[in-house]
Amino acid sequence: MKHFAKLIIFVVTLFLVTSSYANYNTHLKTNILDLSDPVVREAIKSWVVKNSCGKPNDVDMMLDLVGVHSQQKNLNPYLVIGLIRQESCFYTKARSNMNAQGYMQVIPRWHPEKIKGRSLYNPTVGIDVGTQVMREYIDKYGEVKGLKVYSGGAKSYYNG
Repeated sequence: MKHFAKLIIFVVTLFLVTSSYANYNTHLKTNILDLSDPVVREAIKSWVVKNSCGKPNDVDMMLDLVGVHSQQKNLNPYLVIGLIRQESCFYTKARSNMNAQGYMQVIPRWHPEKIKGRSLYNPTVGIDVGTQVMREYIDKYGEVKGLKVYSGGAKSYYNG
């Protein structure tokens, strides 16, 4: 639950920070959730660098991948960024003691059909597979329980 609460706090904080940052730009006419907007993108990049555990990997590439895969799977990109922060601290080579791998800390043994022999340490693969899993859990359990299942905080909901 603590893990999930931090994710929710991050999403709300990031939304408020980018919202107020965007309000200073009088030319901004786009949706503040648009990762392609230069003002929003710079604010998020600054936040990622400040909140990573060490030097983050290619932030632009990560944001591009999050934007594409969030849109494809109808997910809020801030939620995906928040999950990446909580799960891997923006470190693409992260690995947990449960063998969760990559940015989104997917456990290979639970999703072999999605991985198909590819490496979750590859950011493209990790974010693609992670957003697929996230979307499936949200669809199956609803947003709150789905995110708990994703983070491993609700083992009784997951029937593997």
